[in-house]
Amino acid sequence: MICTYRPALLVLIIIVCLTTLMSRASAANMRSECGGKIRVYSPGNLTTPGYPGNYPKDSFCIWLLEAKDGYIVQLTIHQFNGHSLNNSCRDFIQIRDGSSVSQELLYSCNTTNKVVNSTSRRLWIKFKSDSLINNKGLASSWDTHYTGVSSENISSLIGFGAQMAIGISIGVALFAILFCGTLFVEWRNKWTKNITSNGRPHKPHLKSKEADAEVTERLV
Repeated sequence: MICTYRPALLVLIIIVCLTTLMSRASAANMRSECGGKIRVYSPGNLTTPGYPGNYPKDSFCIWLLEAKDGYIVQLTIHQFNGHSLNNSCRDFIQIRDGSSVSQELLYSCNTTNKVVNSTSRRLWIKFKSDSLINNKGLASSWDTHYTGVSSENISSLIGFGAQMAIGISIGVALFAILFCGTLFVEWRNKWTKNITSNGRPHKPHLKSKEADAEVTERLV
């Protein structure tokens, strides 16, 4: 009996192990396929893995929506069902204005009919779930709107402004040098004129006795 049960038990253990490994591999593949850079040149949809079914546990997705230059990205969240525990989001969506370090526009674990607009051509989106509970997740759509302000135009304006600032600084410096030089020349001329009077230093008008003494000194 013992010998009969052992092979069956071994086969059962092998089946369970293989099933577990396959499920983990499948989840890993889903995570690796989740996220990425998406060029949003025309309207489209963005959903979490498995939607309209539940998203897998331990999901981690980062999307970067990138529109054409001169456009902004508008994301409409039709529905997002995540998971919260003790007033803390465990399965959440986070949206930032352009990159992972830009201004946070949204952080939520449950929201509907929410519109988020970027201020540039990029919108950064992060979705993360834990290993406890999984729900339907995110159903959203994107669109783009033309603003006419492209990053190239902004760079050109910044470059032009920098060149103008440098030119103005150089002009002010040259003016200051010329002005100071003119003052110095005028001061030197006046000083020279006062110093050289008949080959002797010029002295102010003296009193009579002092004047007499000076005349006498000249005669000696």
